[in-house]
Amino acid sequence: MRHALIVAALGLASCGQNAAAPKPAPSPTATAAGMRGPAAPNSPDARAAMAAVQTYFKAIKAGDYAAAYAMWTEGGHSAAPSLAEFKASFAPYAEYEPSVGRATAVTVRDGTQFVLVSASAFVKQRGTGATAEREGFVMLRRSADPNDPDPAKRDWRIWATDIRVRH
Repeated sequence: MRHALIVAALGLASCGQNAAAPKPAPSPTATAAGMRGPAAPNSPDARAAMAAVQTYFKAIKAGDYAAAYAMWTEGGHSAAPSLAEFKASFAPYAEYEPSVGRATAVTVRDGTQFVLVSASAFVKQRGTGATAEREGFVMLRRSADPNDPDPAKRDWRIWATDIRVRH
């Protein structure tokens, strides 16, 4: 299911690349009802998403896998079934040097804000020393209601990542 969501999100991100560029979403991020709305890529909401991805990568680089795991939706279970499995997914790397790129416009659907943040990582395999450049997106979401009673939904949470070896 998550693979289908990743493919759909990437498809939306690349949709219409040959078409005329759409007008950016309005910068105001709150509607009259106090809900967060769509926002431009340079809006405070988009910058907050980029900051969340930076915090996520800093936690990974520092070896604080529990903090990184907690930044995922569903208490981390959308990343891996357990913290141990999440941590193990980074074990093959002697080096993991991530960097955060730009955010897309923030969209809203069904009471949830969504944004993609471009990201890349230089990785060096433990043992073999083989290196690779990876690039792709970190997909985030949060409630459009800044007063959502569920604290796990108020802040940007990572919904999925798709960071692959660059060809």
